Amino acid sequence: MKQAFLILFFLNLSFLGFCQKTEQTKSIDNYLQDVMKTYEIPGLAVGVVKNDKIIFQKYYGRESLEADKKVDSNSLFRVYSTTKLITNVAVFQLIEKGQLSLEDKISKYFDNLPKEWQDVKIKNLLSHSSGIPDFERNNLPTNLSNADVFERLSKEKMEFETGNQYSYNQTNYLLLAMTIEKITGQKFEDHVLKNQFSDAKNKIIFNSDSFEEIPNRIQFYRYNDSLKQYKKSTHVGGLRAHPANGLAISLPDFLQWSIHLDKNQFLKDETKKLMWKPFDYTNKQNVFAHGWEITKTGSVTSYGFSGGNVSAYSIFPENDLSIIFMSNGYK
Repeated sequence: MKQAFLILFFLNLSFLGFCQKTEQTKSIDNYLQDVMKTYEIPGLAVGVVKNDKIIFQKYYGRESLEADKKVDSNSLFRVYSTTKLITNVAVFQLIEKGQLSLEDKISKYFDNLPKEWQDVKIKNLLSHSSGIPDFERNNLPTNLSNADVFERLSKEKMEFETGNQYSYNQTNYLLLAMTIEKITGQKFEDHVLKNQFSDAKNKIIFNSDSFEEIPNRIQFYRYNDSLKQYKKSTHVGGLRAHPANGLAISLPDFLQWSIHLDKNQFLKDETKKLMWKPFDYTNKQNVFAHGWEITKTGSVTSYGFSGGNVSAYSIFPENDLSIIFMSNGYK
């Protein structure tokens, strides 16, 4: 769920005038400095792309509370569930090539699935309408193999009838990554790096271990209300969490990714429209696309996702505007 400062940021920028670059830059900068103070954010990186050009790119605060190193263009932010957008693009690249279909049942790619999982389709994984039990909510050890994970989950009841409703679920993205690996014969991480970040200036990393020391990776903090202080994140998701929340990336490389997406260099325009098409849930209540959140602000529609309440990406296709927000914590 997006925090208030993320929502307000999107609302402000989506309606900003772009007549005077110095004025717009000053307006954004002033707003973000207020956000930094209000929410006591240790470190922050924000970028805005308009008409395929970077019109704003700025860094605030420190990479960690234990050192004075400032956030800069080399800083790698773990974007948590915003990672799912990169996985979505990887899936639709295969769909565009005719190697995969939204209507494919996952049983086409995996043997020995539980009977209740047999009719789950790729579109159900992307739209979180599979009903398959979530490994995150079942607190399974991170060192379990994928086969062991599925064996454990097969003993659980389906959460709901497939296609009926939206229920955020990390197992969906493990299955999507494994499908990509089945089709391409490549590790998920290698396939993504080759097809979406071949021109990255900094090292793009998939890692879901908060304890591992990685050069330039930002330290993520959670504010402890009882202690009245920040505490380092202790989250360890394991390899299976990579396609759902494991990406660490610098702002310049994320901005370049956004430009590629907007210029149809990853996907054709009609493929993006299919990706952003609302899924037809049986309950007729939920609104969500194929892996993308749909947000209506007046008459303006945007697509995106947020992660860990510290990162977010939003694209406004009709306005040729994209926004990237990455931080390392908030009070």
